[in-house]
Amino acid sequence: MLWTLIPAKSFRHSKQRLATVLGEEARARLSAAMLARTVRTARAALGGQPVLVVTPDEEVAEAARQAGADRAVMASSEGLNPQLAEAAALVPSGDALLVLHGDLPLLEAGDLAAMAEEQAPVVIASDHAGAGTNALLLRTPDRFFAFGPGSCARHREEAQARGLAPAFVRREGLARDLDEPADWERLGLPLSTLLERLAEQDQSSTRRNKA
Repeated sequence: MLWTLIPAKSFRHSKQRLATVLGEEARARLSAAMLARTVRTARAALGGQPVLVVTPDEEVAEAARQAGADRAVMASSEGLNPQLAEAAALVPSGDALLVLHGDLPLLEAGDLAAMAEEQAPVVIASDHAGAGTNALLLRTPDRFFAFGPGSCARHREEAQARGLAPAFVRREGLARDLDEPADWERLGLPLSTLLERLAEQDQSSTRRNKA
């Protein structure tokens, strides 16, 4: 079985680095829309496999459940890596685990299918710069999380230190995140257009799930 963990901050406190291009309300709306779409895309791509959202925030947890997440793990730890470790403890050691960031506006079901099809014990999908990790698939009971600046190299090193040869998946939908104003500029869309597209993609994904 493949479990997907999607970490999510409070909508009100997310995407602080976009404050120069988006106000607080716009950032909250964007974060909520991207999380909902990520949950639905994971469900569409991975069928009946469990999808969990990891968050300390009840508003985010409720939004995740409404989007179709199987469960919201209310993390009590401080920091992303400890929160993921807390949630990973709920996953049976013999099952695979996919950590997927929720700020990938171009993410498609095929991107996650490509991750799942790769049979290496550790599969890494980096950001567009090759520095951060936007998705991490672990097929080993020894789970490790090294998210933060330079996490792509750190995840590779952690795998190699365990004698594991990591594989890398490079796809536009997994690489294009929204962290910095430059990411927004590269996307080239006003907020209203992006929200409309996310909503349209959500509706299409929901129809496929019901079919």
